[in-house]
Amino acid sequence: VAAVAVPNFIAWIDRAQLKDALLGLHGNLNLARMTAMNRNTTVTATLAVVNNRVTATFTDPANTSAGCLANQSLCVIPTQVMPGQVTGFGGVPQVQFNSLGLRVGGGATTQTIQLTNSKGVTFEIQITPAGKTRWCTVSPCP
Repeated sequence: VAAVAVPNFIAWIDRAQLKDALLGLHGNLNLARMTAMNRNTTVTATLAVVNNRVTATFTDPANTSAGCLANQSLCVIPTQVMPGQVTGFGGVPQVQFNSLGLRVGGGATTQTIQLTNSKGVTFEIQITPAGKTRWCTVSPCP
């Protein structure tokens, strides 16, 4: 029984950690949008792989992602470091929200961010030109 249960349990853990990372990023993108509106500035969310971990930094025009990683006090929102099971991301590496809460750049189409775990499972976040976000446990979102 253990021979069957352990691999399924490990797969479930990997999927749960991917979902947790996705929900955290989704919440932080919404927080970045609200922060841009509250501070009357532009907030940039940048995804990168740092020390073999997917990270998301949130900065204003006065700071850079590298500066935020070096000094957390330069971040608008604390840096999000994904669990080790989240091995990659796809789609747009950077999303900006202006002081009206609208997404900057990317034209009139919806932008996407995909997070992938070590088992190849991919979840997705969509960001509309209006700055609204939604997440799906499949990629592409239906």
